[in-house]
Formats: sequence, structure tokens, C-alpha cells
Amino acid sequence: MIYSTHLAAGVLAGFCVLGFGSPEPDTWPMLVGIAAAGSLIPDLDHGRSILQSIFERGVGTTSGKIPVAGRVVGYAGRTAVRGINRMFSRIVRHRGIMHSIMAVVVFTVLLKILWPGISPAGVQCFAAGYLSHILIDTLNPQGVPLLWPYRKKFSLPVFNITTGSFFERRVLFPILSALAGYVAFTGPVGTLLS
Repeated sequence: MIYSTHLAAGVLAGFCVLGFGSPEPDTWPMLVGIAAAGSLIPDLDHGRSILQSIFERGVGTTSGKIPVAGRVVGYAGRTAVRGINRMFSRIVRHRGIMHSIMAVVVFTVLLKILWPGISPAGVQCFAAGYLSHILIDTLNPQGVPLLWPYRKKFSLPVFNITTGSFFERRVLFPILSALAGYVAFTGPVGTLLS
């Protein structure tokens, strides 16, 4: 699926987690953002993921403010990040280990280690966003290896939605976006407005 579909599913997952918990309202945007970021992590195994291109652009953006040396450092940084991204996507093939339950656990634990102060709701939102990505990809005929290292790929062949198809862009994405809005306004956000 394309990144916008995964983002919509991640935001929906984040609002669902908020609906079951009771974190402070001022943390909700950050928590939904964490869920959205979690929904994009599995595609780091793809050579052209949106996160990889953000990393590549981000490295060069800040260095452009320093005349010649900044441009050289920026170019070298972008090239290094691009090389690391490409190497990673060659080693870890797309819809492999990154699209498994084990990866959800590993990346969630890694998040907790790298960000020791993250709240339990933040960890739950990240895991929910990551899981939403994997579940949405089961709608694709290629399937995902949920139980990696067991190689069988799981998919829901009833839907058979190909990546970037008309159905994904014009039906699935709007449905997920509408559901995210509905859950947000009938759940966490709705409680603030009433």
C-alpha cells in the first residue's frame, strides 16, 4: 500500500488507543504522531519509502544555510544516508522481517530503549501504528510474513487490493481517513468538545 493509506491507518490506530486510555489531552497530537510514525517504519525495507526520502532531504536541508562547507557536508551526508538506505533495503527485502509480529516487538522495545521517558500510551500508540501497517498490507495479494521466520505469507484474498490501485486511493484511503475522524470526534476529541 502507499504511504498515505498507511498514515491514515496509523492515525486511526492512534485514536483507537487514545479512546481506550486516558492520557492528558495536551499529549494527544504527539501520541497520534507517534502512531503515524510507527505506521511508516515497516517500509524502511523498501528502497523508496517516504521516511527514507525524508531522512535524505533532511540531512541536506540544514547544511544549505552554511555557504560552501555546508553544501559539501550536506551533499556528503545525503549521499551517505542514501547509501545506507539502499544497502538496508537490499539486505532486508521488502515485506520480509519488517512486516512481522517479531519486528513489532523488536522496534517497540528499541523505541523504549532509545526513548526511556516515553509514556506507556506512546509505546502503545507506536505498536498500534506499526501493527496497522502490517494489517493493511494483508489486504494486498502479496501478503506479509506475520510469523517470521516462518516463511508463509498471510493475506486476505477476499480484498486483493494492489498497491496504488484505484480502489486503494479512492476507496480504502478515504474510508480509513473518515474512520479516523469519526473515532477521533466520537472518542478522545469529542470528550473535549462536550
